[in-house]
Amino acid sequence: MKEREVSPLRRKTLDVMTMKGLSPVTQKHYLREIAKFDRHTGHRLDVQTDDAIRDWVLMLIDGGLAPRTTNVTVAALRLLYDGVLGQPEKVAALRFRQVPDRLPRTMPEEDVEHLIQAMTDMRYRMATLVAYGAALRVSEAVSLQTPDIRRNEGLLRIRKGKGNRERMAYLPEAVLGELERYWRTTWPRPKSWLFYRKTPDEPITVSALNGAFRKARDQLGLDRGLTFHCLRHAAATPPVSVTATRTVPFPIEPSCGCRENGCRRTNCADTSSSAASAPCWTTSSSLWTTPPGRPASCWISATCPVLISRPSTGCAGSCMSRRPSGHGRC
Repeated sequence: MKEREVSPLRRKTLDVMTMKGLSPVTQKHYLREIAKFDRHTGHRLDVQTDDAIRDWVLMLIDGGLAPRTTNVTVAALRLLYDGVLGQPEKVAALRFRQVPDRLPRTMPEEDVEHLIQAMTDMRYRMATLVAYGAALRVSEAVSLQTPDIRRNEGLLRIRKGKGNRERMAYLPEAVLGELERYWRTTWPRPKSWLFYRKTPDEPITVSALNGAFRKARDQLGLDRGLTFHCLRHAAATPPVSVTATRTVPFPIEPSCGCRENGCRRTNCADTSSSAASAPCWTTSSSLWTTPPGRPASCWISATCPVLISRPSTGCAGSCMSRRPSGHGRC
């Protein structure tokens, strides 16, 4: 089969995006927006005026596209004319639209418990539990490897987070115990990838884990607007109130000396012995029952992982704005 010929402009655009370190998903979106404008102009990008470029963006805005969508178009056109064609004056007037700052969408603890219980495949169930307990993104959950678990330290290594940044995440003791049970009951044993597909050499995919989440969500009749990323928001909120004038946001590394009690605070207002001995988060002692309709002889463990109990107070702020410095955005 003859390979599709790549035009010199597309090749140069790919080279510029690679040198800028853009992710494959970002490159795909930029190329899509450039191709749409290319078809609109009749394949004559280099001779377009600044008025024609501005009119194209205004037409998309008048069409009702969201600010996030048109901002991708503006970024793609800026890269094309400034970084590829060397005509920055044509896109100098383009501006990004302000994106409304909304509170993140979360899930109640009861819904998270029922949703994980509804997953019949142990791999997807454990991946969802780990993502909820450590506040992971879906791409971070599927790329976990067995050496990433630091059992003695209670930490989880994230090799490639947002922006390919590496970080450490706190892993609750209850989740560590369920990971050990998952290791004992899963065969063949995970070698490199913690959650694999048919063979241990193939990790589960983002689409497969999202599909398992949606299937369990629809089975329970939950809001179809809930996504896997809502688990990260649910784990990151609400903040724990320490004093009347100070709240402690979602923590990464405890500094109050009470990790053994499940505390995840980073900036405790009260570091006294009484405050240090009071756990912020506790673990439920009850195990979940087997989902209805699952055969008793199923190789999956009959009991569902322990759920981390969280305060029942409502969300007091965006997890994107209340996260400690150094921790990436959602």
